[in-house]
Amino acid sequence: MMLELNETSRQKLWFLLQAYAYVNVPYEWSGQDGKGIDCSGLVCECLKAIGKLEQNRDLDVDGIWNRFKLYEQPAVPHFGCLAFWFKGNDGKHVAICLDDKHCISATAYDEKNRSVKIHPLNYRDQQGLDLKYINIFP
Repeated sequence: MMLELNETSRQKLWFLLQAYAYVNVPYEWSGQDGKGIDCSGLVCECLKAIGKLEQNRDLDVDGIWNRFKLYEQPAVPHFGCLAFWFKGNDGKHVAICLDDKHCISATAYDEKNRSVKIHPLNYRDQQGLDLKYINIFP
C-alpha cells in the first residue's frame, strides 16, 4: 500500500529531508553549501528546495523573519515550523523544528557543536533570548 500525501505534506517532508541532509556539515559564517553553512543559509537552502524562496535569493535571520512573519505564529511549534531567537527586535538565530521539543540547526554555539545538529529547542535558554515560531505550511 502506498502512502498518499497531499501537496503540503509532501512539501513539509521534502523540507525536512533537505535539512537532515545537512546534519554534520560544518558551521561556516555565511556558508551555504555542503562544505559549510550557517543557520540562515541552512533555512534558505531548504526553503529554496520547496519553492518558498527564489533560487538566487539569500536572507539573514531578520530577512527570513520579515519574509514569513505574516504566516501563522503558533504558541507551540510543530514539525516544519521555523524557530527564531531574538534579542529585542534583532534576530540572532533560526532553526527548523522537528517537533515541539527539537530542531535542526547550524550553530557555532560552542566548540564541540560547530555544525548542523539536532538540538533541543531550549538549548539557547541561558542566553536570555526570546523564542518565536512561524508555521510556513498554512
